[in-house]
Amino acid sequence: MNDFRKMLNKEDRNIDAVIVSTPDFMHAAAPFAAMERGKHVYCQKPLTRTIWEARALTAAMGNQG
Repeated sequence: MNDFRKMLNKEDRNIDAVIVSTPDFMHAAAPFAAMERGKHVYCQKPLTRTIWEARALTAAMGNQG
């Protein structure tokens, strides 16, 4: 599949957790999409590019730093 969101929608029942190792510009979008679906997420560094992205993800997941 070319779009991770389609994969998450189609395979929702078969996915327990997601590992995000995408280019930096996708590091906030991919984990956010997975967390919206209730998945556990591990994301490679950097987690975000902007402060806005960091705050949005923190609001969605909290911080385990």
